[in-house]
Amino acid sequence: LEENTDIEAWDAVIENNDELLEKYIAGEPISREELAQEEQRRVQEASLFPVYHGSAKKGLGIQPLMDAVTGLFQPIGEQGSATLCGSVFKVEYTDCGQRRVYLRLYSGTLRLRDTVALAGREKLKITEMRIPSKGEI
Repeated sequence: LEENTDIEAWDAVIENNDELLEKYIAGEPISREELAQEEQRRVQEASLFPVYHGSAKKGLGIQPLMDAVTGLFQPIGEQGSATLCGSVFKVEYTDCGQRRVYLRLYSGTLRLRDTVALAGREKLKITEMRIPSKGEI
């Protein structure tokens, strides 16, 4: 394995992949990219079930969970589909009482003045959009 890669943490990912097992046994390096691709493939085929833990109140473990939701659990090959698909990760209200919704789009296109159907029967009209730049909105 490449330097700084903890093999024990990746045992469950490697164990069902003959190519990665052969590399490991032969002492050949296994890149983090290879491990991440195998992990995503196994999660998508429901043969690996990662468990995340943390505390939103204390801000612990949130980033690994969000990374998994936006990367690991994202369906392979659906990133460019025409169907709008996304996840709301934060809702807040401005001083004027307007609702501000933060979301991550997995596929599709969202435009100003679009009406979007939410998970329930509620529909939401897009009146303003902002795209983050260097972590700031």
